[in-house]
Amino acid sequence: MRKFHKSIVASSYFNAARSLKNLPDGHKARNLHGHTFGTIIMTDFEGSSFNSGVEHLELSENLVATTSQLDYAHLNKYITIPSDPYLAKWILNNLSKKGKVRSILLQSSKDRGVQLQCDQFIHLWQSFRFEAAHQLPFVEPNHKCGRMHGHSFQVLLNVRKKFDDAKINASYDLLEKIWDPFNRLLNYNCLNNIEGLENPTSELIAKWLWEKISKILPELFRVSVYETGSCGAHYDGKDFSVWKDFTFDSAVKFGDREVNFCQPNKVYDTIHGHTFLLRISVKAHLDPLRGWTKDFGEIKKLLKPILRQLDHHPIHENEEINEASLSNISEWILRKVVLKVPEISGLELYEIERGGIVHEEGADSKLLPLSR
Repeated sequence: MRKFHKSIVASSYFNAARSLKNLPDGHKARNLHGHTFGTIIMTDFEGSSFNSGVEHLELSENLVATTSQLDYAHLNKYITIPSDPYLAKWILNNLSKKGKVRSILLQSSKDRGVQLQCDQFIHLWQSFRFEAAHQLPFVEPNHKCGRMHGHSFQVLLNVRKKFDDAKINASYDLLEKIWDPFNRLLNYNCLNNIEGLENPTSELIAKWLWEKISKILPELFRVSVYETGSCGAHYDGKDFSVWKDFTFDSAVKFGDREVNFCQPNKVYDTIHGHTFLLRISVKAHLDPLRGWTKDFGEIKKLLKPILRQLDHHPIHENEEINEASLSNISEWILRKVVLKVPEISGLELYEIERGGIVHEEGADSKLLPLSR
């Protein structure tokens, strides 16, 4: 099987106030204000010192213990300039046990945030929404997307910047200014009637936006288009990739050993269960006729027999899975999916929001923001 990099992912929320005095006079963020911040951290699975089988729970415990120090706090008392990147760095530096960190994402709202990776750059992102109709003219007869329909689209613009740029809020303002004419064009419109979007697949919408925005924003790193809340496409000026989300409701049991590090009175070897979130990413060349890399409906059809073995079943009774830890479950799913969808480039399995295991090809993490 192809080589995938395996990581542990955990997330946390906290509420805090701050004032960004580094911004120009009159900027609203200079005033004392507050946010519900969200944090996602991704660490290497290999070489981690976490308890086997519940690595994501232990990482989550460490992250929550760190962010709880900031909960309902005045951030300026901890950080001179508590902008998103410096806040993310503070959290990273104060984690008591973290292993080798691949990436940390900090969002100050559900629509904006930063991601720090293992270099001197940050990835600043902001999302925008628009309501529009479209139809795909080159799909097969009777394909539902060939009929005129609509979506609540979401676009995420990802910009790569030097870490020493502390004026992140000013950059958010710039992205809003850049997006405004696109919002006026796309919102409450039929995309097929817009020049260049005659075949408005998620991939071609992302490419259309990239070609226009990158001319005025050279730091643009990637454009992501959510067609729905569970599927979408990325484009970085060179490569396309898409993702599709699935859920399944299953029972699990961690084995016969006692695991109770997170909660002193909680034993995790009892049968419990989750609504699991499975995200499949696919990277492929664009179909010159259809205008997509792979049909979301086809991905769904190919995964159906795999999900049927998991949904409404006790996974720990599956004889093909040696101990039903989240890591082992994800490995089993990955082996199955590679045979069905050879173009797969990533797999994410979460038992709670951004608490789970991620398998990725390549070093560029495409973690999506938290939903609230």
